[in-house]
Amino acid sequence: MSPDSPLLKSLTFFLARLDECLPLGEKTVLYVGGGAAVLLAFDGKLGTVDVDFIGEKTGVLQQLSEVAGKGSELHRETEYYVDVVPPGLFPQEWGWRDRARTVDVPGVARIELKTLELHDLILSKLRRFGGKDRQDVRDLCDRSEFDVEILRARYAQARLRFDRDEREKIDENFHYIEREILAVDRTVFD
Repeated sequence: MSPDSPLLKSLTFFLARLDECLPLGEKTVLYVGGGAAVLLAFDGKLGTVDVDFIGEKTGVLQQLSEVAGKGSELHRETEYYVDVVPPGLFPQEWGWRDRARTVDVPGVARIELKTLELHDLILSKLRRFGGKDRQDVRDLCDRSEFDVEILRARYAQARLRFDRDEREKIDENFHYIEREILAVDRTVFD
């Protein structure tokens, strides 16, 4: 996405305002998922209003939620708000943090923003999987760095974290990607 894109400019402005809320000194690493990650790192075409920071709502994430959460003054001013989401789909030891990519954002000096890696970002969309999520997944699967075998291997591990009912729903969403977006044979899971 062009740095002149209105979507990216407004998100960048919000992130710069968040950056001002933190003390000078050592950078704070924050992990971004959802539509904001698609916009920042993967030339996303769709807007978002929530900026999904991945982690527990404590420390800096608690502070940013208070300053820029839904309904806050900053939310009203910029139309964006902080949404803290637990890692959920990925166990900490699985390596998603190591695969996250750093994104440079103009005007952001105190925060080191890291977005989910492409395949991890696709998998993070499976739980909700609404219309916007499907379009984001479609766009992400069109990127040159996408590899269906990486996606399948990571999903085979991630799906084991869910109880049977939730796993069936998420499997259905994964099979939708295979069938409707990738036009590949359906993966059979044990």
